[in-house]
Amino acid sequence: MRYRTTTLIAATGAAALLAGCSSGTDDEAPPATETSTATATETATETASPSPTEPSGTATTSEPAPPPPDDEAGDAAPAFPTTTDPQTGESDSTSLHLEGVRVSEHDGFDRIVLDFAGEGLPGWDVQYVPAAESQGSGAPIPLEGDAVLQITGIHTMPEDPAAYETEPVVEGDAGAVEQVVYDTLFEGRTVVFAGVDEGAVPFRVFALGEPSRLVVDVLDDDD
Repeated sequence: MRYRTTTLIAATGAAALLAGCSSGTDDEAPPATETSTATATETATETASPSPTEPSGTATTSEPAPPPPDDEAGDAAPAFPTTTDPQTGESDSTSLHLEGVRVSEHDGFDRIVLDFAGEGLPGWDVQYVPAAESQGSGAPIPLEGDAVLQITGIHTMPEDPAAYETEPVVEGDAGAVEQVVYDTLFEGRTVVFAGVDEGAVPFRVFALGEPSRLVVDVLDDDD
């Protein structure tokens, strides 16, 4: 599996704050009886549930599981349709903004992922169009590929329009998707065009949350 990724929003820097530690005095140590009780409890717990990877007396902290990567969408990914008809989906958010576009090649399909910041899931309107034209102005957009797939994320309304200063192009890698071009945010709709090699082929669309993503898989018959 090969990944091609272009990050569309530059991340801002973050300052790190270091806190010093001071040692306590002997009279601040816990009483001997409390230490003995805690040790006995820990020993009993470790005996009941031994850990082959943790040494005796070592405390463990449970970390929240990270969200599944896009290639493990599981049941969220529908089956590929047999047609190339337009597909639409409803949004449950009005505060998402585009952070990046990624393209990756998988077994049997190419995946385009629109990463959004904010809460909720984007809606979508995805369909083949005669040509790539910029929203509002209608200006033609250069795009490689024999067919043009227009990917629109619906109800994406950021508070700061400057967040849409993006790199315009994501290149494919000899799969079904030749090139992906970010167009613009227009009336709450984030538009991206994908140039598909060898004409229109079936595609599937679904959304994932935490973080919010719009996923478009384009069938690759050559795999």
